[in-house]
Amino acid sequence: MADRSQQDSRNGDAGQWIICQACPARETAGTIAFHRSCQYHRVDASGVRPGNGAPLPVKYSESYARARDAVGAIDMLTSIQSHPVMSVWASGALFAALHSVLAAAPVKARLRTLGVSPRAYRLLYVALAVATTALWLGFVRGLPDTLLYRLEGVPRLALHAVQVVGAMLFWLALRPIDVAAFLGLRAFRDGIEPFREDGIYRRLRHPMYTAAMLVMFAHPEQGVNSLNLFACIALYFVLGSRLEERRMLAQHPEYAGYRRRVPAFLPRMPRPGPRRPSNGQKDPR
Repeated sequence: MADRSQQDSRNGDAGQWIICQACPARETAGTIAFHRSCQYHRVDASGVRPGNGAPLPVKYSESYARARDAVGAIDMLTSIQSHPVMSVWASGALFAALHSVLAAAPVKARLRTLGVSPRAYRLLYVALAVATTALWLGFVRGLPDTLLYRLEGVPRLALHAVQVVGAMLFWLALRPIDVAAFLGLRAFRDGIEPFREDGIYRRLRHPMYTAAMLVMFAHPEQGVNSLNLFACIALYFVLGSRLEERRMLAQHPEYAGYRRRVPAFLPRMPRPGPRRPSNGQKDPR
C-alpha cells in the first residue's frame, strides 16, 4: 500500500499536501482528516506514520496532536454509545444543563438587553424544550435495549388505570392556569408568572410532574433504557422544581408560606379527626 501514498510538491512545499489514494483524503497543517481504516492515517504519539515508519515534518506535529485529541474524543463518544445506560444518563445531563442555562436569570437579562420580550423568551424556550425533548427521546429510542418485563392481563390493566389517573391529574393541573400565557402565546397579566393555590394546587405544588411520573413508571412494558430514562427525567423534575421555586420565591415572597403548607409531589394523607360519640360530645379519650 506504500506506493499508494505520496506527497505533492505543489507550490514549492513538499510537505504541504499528503494525499492518500486509498481513502482518498488530503491533510494540511490546518485541516486534518483521519481515516482509521487506512494505515497511513494512524499516527502515534511520536508523530511517526506506522505505514512506512517515516517521521512527519515538524510543522505537522502540532496539528496532528490536535487531531489525536479529536480522535480521542470521538473514541470516548463511541464508547459511551456502546453502553446504552451511560448514553441515557449522559444525554440526560446534557439536556438538563442546556435547559438550566437557558432558564438562568443572567441569560434572561442578556436577552432583555437584546430586545427579547418576556413573552417572546417564553415562547422560544417552550419551542426549544419541545424540540430538544423530541431529539433526546428519539436518541434514546434508537439505542439497543433489553426488555425487563412485559405485564399482561390484570396487572397490565391496573397499570393502565394508574396512567389514566396520571392523565387526569395533568388535566387538573392545566385547568387553573392560563395555558396560552404558560406557552408564551401571550404575556402574563402582571408581566410575571403567578403561582396558583386553587384547584389541585391546594394539594400539590407540582402536579404536572407527579402526573408525568405516574404515566412513565406505570407503563406495563419496561426496558433497561426506558427505566433509566424515566429515572433521569424524575431526577430532572426534582432538581428543576427547586430552581423553579427559587424563581417563584424571588417574584412572590408569599410563596414561602405556600411551600410550607403544600407538599411538592405526593399529597399528604388526611389526618383522622377526634372521634365523637353519638350525642355530639367529644370522646374523652
